[in-house]
Amino acid sequence: MSIHSFTPSVIKEVNNKNDNNNNSTSPSPPPLPEQQKQQFSFPPHNCAIDIVSNQQQTIQNSGKKRQHKKINELIPIRFAILGISLFCFTMLIANPLALNFTVICMYKELPMLSDEELTLLQNSTEKISEENQDGLLESLFTSNEQSWLFSAIAIGQLIGTLPITRIYTQFGLRNLMAAYGFISSLATLLVPPSIYLGGFPSLMVLRIFQGFGLSVIWVALGSISSNWSPLANSGMFLVVLTSAFQLGPITAMPLSAEFCSSEMFGWPAVYYLLGTISLIVFTIFYWIYRDSPREHEFLSTRELSFIEHGKPLKDISDGRKKRQGNEQKQEVPYMAILKDTVFWGVFLCTGTGNMAFQVFWQFGPIYLNKALGMEVAKTGIASALPFVLSLIGKNVAGQASDRLTSVSEKAKVIFFASISQYLMGACFLAMSLFPKFGIVNVTLMQCIFTAATVFSGLNTVGVIKGTQLMSGQFSHVIFSWTTIQLSAIMLVIPMIINFLTPTNAVEEWADVFLLFTALIFIGTTYFNYVIEVEPREWTKTESQSAKSSLSTTTVHGTTICAEEGKKLGLDVLQIR
Repeated sequence: MSIHSFTPSVIKEVNNKNDNNNNSTSPSPPPLPEQQKQQFSFPPHNCAIDIVSNQQQTIQNSGKKRQHKKINELIPIRFAILGISLFCFTMLIANPLALNFTVICMYKELPMLSDEELTLLQNSTEKISEENQDGLLESLFTSNEQSWLFSAIAIGQLIGTLPITRIYTQFGLRNLMAAYGFISSLATLLVPPSIYLGGFPSLMVLRIFQGFGLSVIWVALGSISSNWSPLANSGMFLVVLTSAFQLGPITAMPLSAEFCSSEMFGWPAVYYLLGTISLIVFTIFYWIYRDSPREHEFLSTRELSFIEHGKPLKDISDGRKKRQGNEQKQEVPYMAILKDTVFWGVFLCTGTGNMAFQVFWQFGPIYLNKALGMEVAKTGIASALPFVLSLIGKNVAGQASDRLTSVSEKAKVIFFASISQYLMGACFLAMSLFPKFGIVNVTLMQCIFTAATVFSGLNTVGVIKGTQLMSGQFSHVIFSWTTIQLSAIMLVIPMIINFLTPTNAVEEWADVFLLFTALIFIGTTYFNYVIEVEPREWTKTESQSAKSSLSTTTVHGTTICAEEGKKLGLDVLQIR
């Protein structure tokens, strides 16, 4: 039956019922309250067509909701955010690292030569070994300028860290990450034209901007893992996100090598490619990411409950970045943090671990090539291999940390911190003592160097996880201070190593490894002694400690109390 044939019959039936009611002689029932009259009476202004249309619209909306639900079940939102965040971190690291390789294939343009001079040059270079042919070309930057270009990243990190806490508090991580990412992307795209037009000064400015974008990583890492990872999978989240420190070099170095050796594209192409990819991934991040799971329109209630299960109420409430006029922002308890011995244990151990990591990051190829005498081609492979193995090792450690449910979080943090730092220190000690006893075997030293790099990657589920757990909603503050610390380390470490290794002899590097061994053992021992993984007292506020007798939650704009949640089969106390 069509809608047009259905409508008159319905209206006629309603009118007949009204006539029968008017002619009835039975006593009328007592008058209903006004709200009940509106609820049960037939709306006079609605016709049957409106009713059918509303029913059809309801069916369509239900179908859309079921479709969104199926998509959420196939691809959980938290995994999509985890993946795009990893891509963003990788590009932030790869963008500045590209220069570390392309600088070796940047040469000044040769003057115009006559045909006779060009033929003579070609004939002479055929008799020269491949290693010495580079000497015929003048490098685009001097050694002093190259050092400043490398140090510019640390300067940019330091500058970018100073306003990061205020920007995070005012605008949230979504806007912060997008802004810093776009700055890094544009700076990378402008590297080739800046070199051709402005030379060293303009490139120095762009390197500072690349370091500026790099400073957001630790703050974003702590915030994303705190807000979006379930407590049971926090180790896995940290492992995946920190894999960018290995994926960055693995991405930048092969691409740079390929374009440097390409006659068609040349080294500028790597900056155009990395910059374009960066713009794309940060645009996707801004589209998909939300500062709190409760703000995401595509997040299902089931997944929200899973993400927030077991988390303290304060972490869930403070994770929401609804910057409304009547909402007061929580002040950062700077003095309470600085008076906490647990913070200083974390800060000290993070510092000593970062010092050791910079040896691999900045000086690994120099040690393998200059001190151990490895060939340049083999040095590239030997420098990348430790990061590949470290990536595998940290993923195994993350899975093990999440599956050890019978062990307390504190015990797991201490265990993995000790495995990571003490074994890395033992490798440093071996590399310092073997040369003093006359044991300088290239293969043996390379294996020990690789093992030290792998052990350093396990620190993700040790010190870094402990930092995130104990700092709660203020993890972005602690990680921003860690970024400042890392920037200072990146500036100081080159001076220390250059002072101790003037000729890059193995015996000189032995003193470097001995110094870092002592620092690693001191920092790790103090960390294990004072660490607590429960949220510290300064993470708590009066409003958060006062508990309401009726627990409620708001999901996608709908307020649900505990009693209603039980009727619906939802554990609202877990959602909070």
